[in-house]
Amino acid sequence: MRRTAYALVLLIIVYVGLVLGNDVIGVVFQPVLMQGSGEGTLRTFDQKGDVYENRLAVVDDGEMP
Repeated sequence: MRRTAYALVLLIIVYVGLVLGNDVIGVVFQPVLMQGSGEGTLRTFDQKGDVYENRLAVVDDGEMP
């Protein structure tokens, strides 16, 4: 029983470490946009009036439609 508890705790610690590591990688390698380079904020509201904001960016890939 004790061995199972230790394994479960270890599994939880490893999982939390992987999740936090993923977040750190996302922050470190997040693209940085210069001011005025086609970025904006999408602001939406739910039925209660709570505000949700998402940062958006327009990226020119060089291809013409």
